[in-house]
Amino acid sequence: MQRYSPAPSPTNNGQVLPYLVRELQKISLALQGLMEVVTARSSAPLHYEIGDLFLADGVNWDPLSLAGSAPYWVYWNGSAFVALA
Repeated sequence: MQRYSPAPSPTNNGQVLPYLVRELQKISLALQGLMEVVTARSSAPLHYEIGDLFLADGVNWDPLSLAGSAPYWVYWNGSAFVALA
């Protein structure tokens, strides 16, 4: 999976539009890579960082105790998993 790392912002106003186009293309590639590897998790991940997204299967791994059967998205905020609204 490719992570997104922003390039330094331009100092010249004439470079803002090309900068934004390049950055949005990089973001798009990172998101495409994410969609290719996402499967619902049946157990909690062993390692994660603030902002990491996970698809809980909602049955075997139900971090928000929703007691459902449908997968749902959560992210780690540094102290707990939070529903992605």
